Order: sequence, then structure tokens, then C-alpha cells
Amino acid sequence: MKGLQKVYIWHQMHGRMICILFPCNIKKIVYSHDTALYLLGLSEREPICFTVTIPRGYKVDYKGKSPLKKVTAVEERHSLGLDTAVTPYGHAVPCYNAERTLCDIFRTDTEMQEKKFAVKEYLNGKKNLPRLMEYAKTLQVEKKIKQYMEVLL
Repeated sequence: MKGLQKVYIWHQMHGRMICILFPCNIKKIVYSHDTALYLLGLSEREPICFTVTIPRGYKVDYKGKSPLKKVTAVEERHSLGLDTAVTPYGHAVPCYNAERTLCDIFRTDTEMQEKKFAVKEYLNGKKNLPRLMEYAKTLQVEKKIKQYMEVLL
């Protein structure tokens, strides 16, 4: 499998979590949205499907049915908030930081209960509100996040 690398994915099977190797072209894959919430400890649920963000126009080579939900981003925004997180099995994977992840969930149809839990956990932990508002402005969710934060703060 020349050109293909492996990414670790944890998956629920027969009532227990297992780790599988997922072969794909992962040079620009970043765990995001609900998967990033889980990896960062900002979610009370494990993701059903693993969400990753890739640059628009980037091909992910995979033979067979992909266990990944792919979201695209313009190249300039793809690296915004890029960080690493550790999976439940101790593997470091590319993941967006908490501020970028919060902005992403406010841009999508994430359930209100999930948003509420994530924001409360973020505010109770290590937070960087100036960075959150900078990202919110760049990702065009500044108004939504300001309104939400005003209620909680």
C-alpha cells in the first residue's frame, strides 16, 4: 500500500471499545467536530462516526467503506487551531483545539445539549476566550458564540 499510512480509530464492537488501524492517505486529515469534542474531554458521549476535516479538493484514498465522515475546509482555514490529542488508546492524532472545535460545532447542526455540555466543560477547564473569539470571527460564528457565552457567563 504505497503512499498509504495508517490512522488509529477506536470503535465500539460487541459492547466494548476496540482499536483498529484504518489505512488511508492521512497527511491532511484532522479529527474535528464531535470526534474532537470527545478527544478533548468536552463531550459526554463517544462519537458514533469519526469526523475528520480535510482541505477542499483533497482526496482521501481508501479501499472499501470508509468509517470516517469527511468535512471539507478551504486551505486557509484547515490549519486554524491545529493541535494534537491523545486517543483512549494513547495514540497522538491530529485534532483541532478546543476553541476551533467549539466554533465548528456552532457552524453545524450539533444538538443543543451537546453544545451546552461542551461549552460548560470548556469554561470550567483551561480556556482561552480571546482565541475563541478570534476564531469565531474568522469562522463567522462570532454572533452565535457571543450570545451563548453571555447567557453562561
